Amino acid sequence: MDEWLGNHQAYPKTRSPRQISADIKVLVANAHALEKRIQSAGPKIVYIWVTHETAAGAVMNELTGKNTEQLGGPIGHLEPLKISLDGDDPVVTFRGETHTLTVDGAKMF
Repeated sequence: MDEWLGNHQAYPKTRSPRQISADIKVLVANAHALEKRIQSAGPKIVYIWVTHETAAGAVMNELTGKNTEQLGGPIGHLEPLKISLDGDDPVVTFRGETHTLTVDGAKMF
């Protein structure tokens, strides 16, 4: 994971961490927009996305500039990364750290 995060150019057939993070931002931006439109219509909505640790590594690298070792070690299989859509901006929580995920400019579906 850290090799790919720090040297993704060596893997030309893969998407870069930045591309994966941008794709996640699009998903989050769309879910956040939907949640805002229907939040007053009923009970709280919960989305559960399951993905590979590559996505979590790419998002956390984009948010913090840290590799997995700097984040506390390798990302475990199905290790949770929570994205909360409750406020004005989505909030990412991972291993006790909380960061705002800026989705402004994310291409909407």
